[in-house]
Amino acid sequence: MEDNRNSYTSIFKAIGLFGGTKLFQILIGIIKNKIVAVLLGPIGMGVNGLLTTNTSLIKSFTDLGLHTSAVRDVAKAYETNNQKRLGTTIAILRKLVWLTGTIGTLIVFLFAKELSIQSFGNADFTFAFQVVAVTLLFDQLCVGQIVLMQGTFHYRYMARSALLGSIAGLVVATPCYYLWGMEAIAPVIVITSLANLLLSWYFSSKIPVEKVRVSFREVFTGGKVMITLGFAFAMTGILRYGKSYITQIFISGIGSIDDVGLYTAGMTIATQYINVILNAMSSDYSPRLSAIADQEGLFVETMNRQNQLMLTVIVPLILAFIILIKPLIVLLYSSKFLDLTGMVDWMMLGMFFRATSWCLSFAFIAKGESKIFFWNEFASACYGLILLIVGYKLLRFEGLGMAYFMTYIIYTLQVYIICRKKYGFRYTSDNKRLILIQGCLVITAFTILRLLGFSMWRYIVGGVVLSGSLYYSYIKLDEMIPVKKMISGFKGRFNTKRG
Repeated sequence: MEDNRNSYTSIFKAIGLFGGTKLFQILIGIIKNKIVAVLLGPIGMGVNGLLTTNTSLIKSFTDLGLHTSAVRDVAKAYETNNQKRLGTTIAILRKLVWLTGTIGTLIVFLFAKELSIQSFGNADFTFAFQVVAVTLLFDQLCVGQIVLMQGTFHYRYMARSALLGSIAGLVVATPCYYLWGMEAIAPVIVITSLANLLLSWYFSSKIPVEKVRVSFREVFTGGKVMITLGFAFAMTGILRYGKSYITQIFISGIGSIDDVGLYTAGMTIATQYINVILNAMSSDYSPRLSAIADQEGLFVETMNRQNQLMLTVIVPLILAFIILIKPLIVLLYSSKFLDLTGMVDWMMLGMFFRATSWCLSFAFIAKGESKIFFWNEFASACYGLILLIVGYKLLRFEGLGMAYFMTYIIYTLQVYIICRKKYGFRYTSDNKRLILIQGCLVITAFTILRLLGFSMWRYIVGGVVLSGSLYYSYIKLDEMIPVKKMISGFKGRFNTKRG
């Protein structure tokens, strides 16, 4: 069972499933935002954004990162085939999500007036925050069901729940906004959250789990690793918010608010679409790695396999962004944002190292090493912030991109050294060759395209390089999974249907 789940074919199918789901959710989100923009205008979008952003911020402090930390415990329990252990783990998780969700809801409800004043400059939205407060409980209970599906490898249930939840949110929002306008914003947020909870509950109920009663004392003893690792996630979330906030304050102080907007746009372009792949992969990778965390040989092999597949898939996308960065910025934003080209160029170069380090960093989660995880992220936040500040002061936006690139070079070395010393991790010879070839390809293309500027030669040379990268990735992918056989099978079924 483990070998099957860790085969390239199984991994690739899971990535395709989650990647398709994420893209569909992004599409639904774009449509929903368009509807809000048309029916409610900029004011409606602002109110909706502030309500969700503030509640999400509080949720990140109170949810204990259980959406990630609990997957490890559930996957490990599931792999033992011990129904009582799995039932106990799920019982602990469910009490924790009730507890953390209730705490989050109470904080938002009790401080609704303060949140309204802070967000809108008055207390007019106090009731709206009190209504939306219940979503912190609904969302956290939903996390409990999603973790159950993810940790027991029921990926199709996860995908169906997420897809139907996105559709339900769109179906609910459209008539409500049309009929009641601004007054529907808070109710729509609550109804959408409740719909996601009910769908996740429906699909997770299909998974047989033995019912086990646990006391609150057993929750804190049996769920110690889950809680401590989750607390480390919550702290790193605060670090990320703090780093982003300090960076934005520094940029607005040295530059202007416009510069903050440009920096935010650049970060979105560089990370949002790459994150679709990373998130899709993590949905499958995290429980797989956690399940075999005690099997050292298979643990290292799984990390190597994930890294190979990651670089094979992501490098052509990185090259496409570097080549087409100027038209992409104009398409996604406008010509007013073209100052970002240098920044995003350097950030995409850094993405190569981010992808490699990402595969290794999951080792800390799978092993339940909360202290190592936190201090690793704390160190990267510190030197990352220093590099961003120095970079912007010296070279403005180009300096921000270079800082991102340098941060992930240091971070990759840092994570590799820790994994080598703690877990005996070594790259396989195939992986070393792949890293060298793909790394040289990205760096060489980046350098040549920078020299060519944005002339026609950039796109001609870039097109040749991208074609070569796609072909190389295709060859490597065919070594991992039977791509040619899959294509032949698809053609055969298509011809049969036509006939």
